[in-house]
Amino acid sequence: MSLTLEEALASLRVLALPMRTTFRSLNIRETALFKGENGWGEFAPFVEYSDQESLPWLESAIEAADKPLSPALRESIPINATVPASNDEAEIEQIL
Repeated sequence: MSLTLEEALASLRVLALPMRTTFRSLNIRETALFKGENGWGEFAPFVEYSDQESLPWLESAIEAADKPLSPALRESIPINATVPASNDEAEIEQIL
């Protein structure tokens, strides 16, 4: 079954999350959550993104909510993270 627009909108929750550190001139991150057959999808492109740039984010959110997870192929994976610029040693330690 594919998640319909009506189903996504019926469960839609929009959140504004305060950020401890300003990032990309933002101190609040807005996100939309919606529930599908296999859990919740999260859609939070940056505000300056065009519709075209935002589309892969939305497609990923729909997939996360609607499709079962693939079986795990490994126990851990390397990750990539975007970390805000900071010269505050305590803040850097807390982030890492």
